[in-house]
Amino acid sequence: MAVKLNKGTVAYQLPVTPMVDLVFNLLLFFVVATKFAEPERQMPVILPEASAAEERPVTAKTQEIVITINEQGQYYIGSTEYTRQQLFPKLDRERQASAGNISVSIRADKHCRWEDVVAAMDLCRKAKIRKYDVDVKTRDARKGAG
Repeated sequence: MAVKLNKGTVAYQLPVTPMVDLVFNLLLFFVVATKFAEPERQMPVILPEASAAEERPVTAKTQEIVITINEQGQYYIGSTEYTRQQLFPKLDRERQASAGNISVSIRADKHCRWEDVVAAMDLCRKAKIRKYDVDVKTRDARKGAG
């Protein structure tokens, strides 16, 4: 005696509506539960202009530290103030934590002393950080160099 299977009945269909509800609820849960990264607050400085400034291409995922130097020559990483003596151990710790894959951007106010910028570059060199640069505001080269 042969068994006859009836493939078109409702009993064999998979209920899709509860699965869609479940996936939607999971999506909402993860969107609400995720803490989004907040941008790092930077100290306000007036950057000098340069016509040959260019954006750095991203070749590898590196950790970037931004050292801000205000008009009075005070050093900041984020919103935390550092002295020159405190800045070297901070840079050295960050380099070791990132296994040397680190870059430093120096944002100096255009009215600060050049000595403060050179000191920051020297501290990067002493901390064995090879990738460092000075940020400037780009100027349209068509407007002239003055």
